[in-house]
Amino acid sequence: MTIQGNLIMVLNKIFKPIFTSFTKEKWQSRNPEVRKKAVQELPVSDQETLSQIAMNDPDESIRAIAANKLSDLDLLQTIIMKGTNETVKQSAQNRLFQLLSGTKHPVPDFAVREKMIRGSRNFALLEYVAAHADQALLREITIKKISRDPLLGDIALNDKNAQVRQLAAQQIAKRSTLDRVAKNSRRKDKRVYKIVKTKLDRIIEDEERPALLAKEVIDICDKLEKLYKRNLLLQEKTTFENYVARWSEIQNFASKETADHYHTVCSNIIDSMDELEQQQQKEQETIQVLESFLNNLSDSVDELLNAREIGDPAIQTIEDQEKIILSLGREWDDIIKNLNVQEKIDTYNARFQSILDLADAKAELDNSKNSLDKIQSLTEQSERMLEKSGFILENTLSALQSKFNQQIESTDNQSSEIEHYQQRFNTALSTLREQLSVQLENARKFKQQINTQIELIKSKIKDGHVSKADKSLHELLKQIDKSIHLSKIEKQSYHNDLKQFQSELGDLSSWRNWAHSNERENLAQKAEQLSELAQNSETISKEYTDIMLQVKDLRQQWKKMRSHTPEELWQRFNQACNLAYEQCTPFINQQAEIRQTHLKEKQDLCEQLENYISTMEWPTAKETDIDHSVDWIEVDKITKQARKEWSAIGFVDRKDHKAISHRFDKAIEIIREELKKVWHTNQDQFYDLIHKVQALHDTLDDDLNGAINKAKDYQKQWKKIGPVSSYQRNKIWKKFRASCDVIFDKRQENFDQKNAESNERLLEKEAICENLEALNQQPLSRKDLEMAFNDIKQVWKELEPKAKAISKDVNKRYTQASEVYQNKLSSLILQEQEQELDLVRQKAKLCTEIESMSDDFADNSADNSDESISQYRDQQRQKWQQISTLPQEMEVPLNQRFKNALESIQADKATLKQTEEKKKQQFCLKHEILMGKDSPIEQQQARMEMQVELLNSNLGQNSTNNTVNNQTSAFELQFQWYEMSNYTQDKALEERFKTLLTQ
Repeated sequence: MTIQGNLIMVLNKIFKPIFTSFTKEKWQSRNPEVRKKAVQELPVSDQETLSQIAMNDPDESIRAIAANKLSDLDLLQTIIMKGTNETVKQSAQNRLFQLLSGTKHPVPDFAVREKMIRGSRNFALLEYVAAHADQALLREITIKKISRDPLLGDIALNDKNAQVRQLAAQQIAKRSTLDRVAKNSRRKDKRVYKIVKTKLDRIIEDEERPALLAKEVIDICDKLEKLYKRNLLLQEKTTFENYVARWSEIQNFASKETADHYHTVCSNIIDSMDELEQQQQKEQETIQVLESFLNNLSDSVDELLNAREIGDPAIQTIEDQEKIILSLGREWDDIIKNLNVQEKIDTYNARFQSILDLADAKAELDNSKNSLDKIQSLTEQSERMLEKSGFILENTLSALQSKFNQQIESTDNQSSEIEHYQQRFNTALSTLREQLSVQLENARKFKQQINTQIELIKSKIKDGHVSKADKSLHELLKQIDKSIHLSKIEKQSYHNDLKQFQSELGDLSSWRNWAHSNERENLAQKAEQLSELAQNSETISKEYTDIMLQVKDLRQQWKKMRSHTPEELWQRFNQACNLAYEQCTPFINQQAEIRQTHLKEKQDLCEQLENYISTMEWPTAKETDIDHSVDWIEVDKITKQARKEWSAIGFVDRKDHKAISHRFDKAIEIIREELKKVWHTNQDQFYDLIHKVQALHDTLDDDLNGAINKAKDYQKQWKKIGPVSSYQRNKIWKKFRASCDVIFDKRQENFDQKNAESNERLLEKEAICENLEALNQQPLSRKDLEMAFNDIKQVWKELEPKAKAISKDVNKRYTQASEVYQNKLSSLILQEQEQELDLVRQKAKLCTEIESMSDDFADNSADNSDESISQYRDQQRQKWQQISTLPQEMEVPLNQRFKNALESIQADKATLKQTEEKKKQQFCLKHEILMGKDSPIEQQQARMEMQVELLNSNLGQNSTNNTVNNQTSAFELQFQWYEMSNYTQDKALEERFKTLLTQ
């Protein structure tokens, strides 16, 4: 660096602070407008200056501009929290939102933004970031914190990140927003649609839940009533308990009538079940007696058989044993009567008979004369056992098999008869063993069922359901005691195993009693709260039904606690419930009066129907002919209206419901039976009209309008036909409607075709208008413009007959475009005429100069040689040729004037001037007359003569031609004037001509 450069640097360091103190930046100016412009121009990188301005400038608008350029997040937050001016605070807030969202530069570090957003509770910031943040993670963070449903809906529909959209959809709670998102995402985003659809279905379900539960309580009552009527209460006891449990959960949604119905049915079921259980217990006792009886009988038979075999006189004699067996048989008949189930009676009778049959078989064997008789007897015995069926003892089959084998072995006779008996015996015994196998399988299943119930009891104990477990245990013990599939030893074994559950349940019951005391205290408090609520007159009038249901629910809960209850607590609870119920009683009575009013309305309706039936003398015999004088359509309307009015009337008391409903149904059924007689006839008429309409389908191509008119007539006839059954009515109407639709669809098809053609013509006409409008914009010559317009006009003329009435707008458009064309054409014509007139004036001026020069040549004829005259003429011809040529019809007369002027240079002008003057005077006079302008006084006589001449030529004055009101006439007037020579150069005639040109 040079010495000079070093010197400059040193001087700058010394003097710059001094100069700075005397100079100010523009943003420090006293003028607010200067400062504002300077702040707007400050770069964002100059944060120090911007911070100073944002905090200290006296003008709030300038501070707001500076705040909107800050990038210091802490400073922005300070301005927002401590600032006093709302405009500045709003500007700082917007800037902070934009920086944290990453929509403005310089964008802060992601970690800083994430930390601030996670810790923020500013919902405005969170919503802004959720909608505008550049990072999906930031949007996810804020979406979890916001709750404004419209914004969440917009994000769920429009965010570019699928995960963000789904998260926003999960946060939506309002039904209206869910509806909007579901509608707009169904085709765009299946996952978002699934999320909002699930939430929407849940909301709808919650809204509809009270109505559904109200219906469910009614269904429970109906199902309980059906269960009661099936008379299988013990077998369906679990089902009954499930219904009761479900009722306790939803009983608050039941009406008083439904609740009363439920309690009545439940009471009947419980009474019937108690009675059946008593019968079952009595039957079980009878079965135990029968089992003991069968054992004694079996022992007596065995002793009898042994006595017969060994013939031992020390044992009781055979006759005594037979007497004992006969005595047991008589007792058997008395005991078996106590059983009610026929199947069990048959089973025990079969067992009893099988023992007696065994004794008889032994006796028959002893009395047989030989082994063949014994074999035959054993075979028949086995077949008799097979025929009787019933319970089979394994010992009986084994003994029968053993004795048969002994007889086979003891005989030496191997005849075919023995083989026949052996085959019969084996077949019968095989079948008996199959039956025994079935019996054993049933016993196995019963034991398996017992084990399953034991596991259920364990599960209930584990879950704390002590009452249910205790109840299930007692039922299981009863089933074991009553079972015919278990031996006494097996039953005793099960009893021993179940004792541990009884002990455990006893311990749990003590804890339950302790818990019930607290629960009862809570129930008493709730009852007292209800009684206080019932004493509020405003509340009771609106919520008495709910209060009554709650009282019933409290009583049910109290009833389920079977442990001991202190008398004082019971009296407290009962008194509170009774007080609440008494407060509700007037409103209950009011509802009873309303139901009586409903009953009266239904009775009146029934009476009206019955009077109508009596007036019509119904019912009539089935074979009676149809009375065509009756307006059956009106009869059908009466029936429908009656049903509608019946449905509109409210509930009645349950005791009256059945009778009044039966009365109404009976009246309706009488009318319905009369209507049925005309249904078939009306149905035939309907089908006849359908066939007629279908026949019109073949004529659509030839006579569509005729088919349409006939179809309309058939529709009118359809309305006049009487009623048919509702099922047939819908079915027939659909056929008739479909047949008519074929005709009207054909008409619509023609309309569509015509509309399509009309649209096509319309498009063609619009295209013509567009071409004409475009033509009006083109800088064409008059000739080209006229040629193009004539082509367009020809196309329009050809199209107009086909599409004249299609659209008035397009016709108006064409007219307007044509007017524009005419104006443009007129303008071009005026321009051309002006140009031509200018050339005419130039040529006329040249002619006038020559005509005026001819006098000079005539005066100096001696000095002018032929050569000079010829030279002059050549000069004038050159000037003439330099002027552009006019159209032929204009060029010829002017060219003739030019030639005449050249030829008249040396001629005598007197005659020419006289002729010219006369011609010009007549010209002026004629057009003054035609244009209604005044003529000079000295020309009045000539004017009158000219008028007469014009009248004789049928060219008299006409009010419509008083003035030349267009430029074309003026143009022709001027051309005719310039066509004449100007030898005289009469200024008076020139003035008269100029007067003609003025309007």
